Amino acid sequence: MASFMLANFRRMTRDENGSAITEYAVVLGLIFVAAIALIMNFGTRVLARWNSVNEQLDGTKSVRTPTPIR
Repeated sequence: MASFMLANFRRMTRDENGSAITEYAVVLGLIFVAAIALIMNFGTRVLARWNSVNEQLDGTKSVRTPTPIR
């Protein structure tokens, strides 16, 4: 299995289409890294906002109890 993958890798590095595939893989990798960084940054901001709203709501006891369905 490893020899098959190595043979395909060698064939792609010699072929001009292989270089295009490599370029696409690098660009895709950079997009993934940027997306993960944005999601992590955005996620911490959403969590901070959620905690802020939750702390503000803790002071009020306006939670209604649901009425039973008959």
